[in-house]
Amino acid sequence: FISNGHLLCGGGGHYPLKLIDCEHQVVVQYLTGHDQQVLSVCSVNEQMVASCGEDSTVRLWDIRTPFSPVYVHSHHHTVTSISSHKDCLSFATISGECFTLCLTT
Repeated sequence: FISNGHLLCGGGGHYPLKLIDCEHQVVVQYLTGHDQQVLSVCSVNEQMVASCGEDSTVRLWDIRTPFSPVYVHSHHHTVTSISSHKDCLSFATISGECFTLCLTT
């Protein structure tokens, strides 16, 4: 769930991520960018989600501008899981590597 509690973002093996309005049970946006299976998605804040997958990338998305990710980081291996820290844009991933991105406003 996105931290506003009304939207759900998921991949489910499909390349585009789906942003779903839970109240109306409809897909409201597709976030396209991964070229292989999406394995994990996490909410960063009310406007941003992060995703990772078999294409060995971590992608940061601003759901207000869904046409392309705002940041892409490439790993050397499949990225199987991602989690974000609530205080800043800092991520932990599982892929046999460690990746941290910290952006402050």
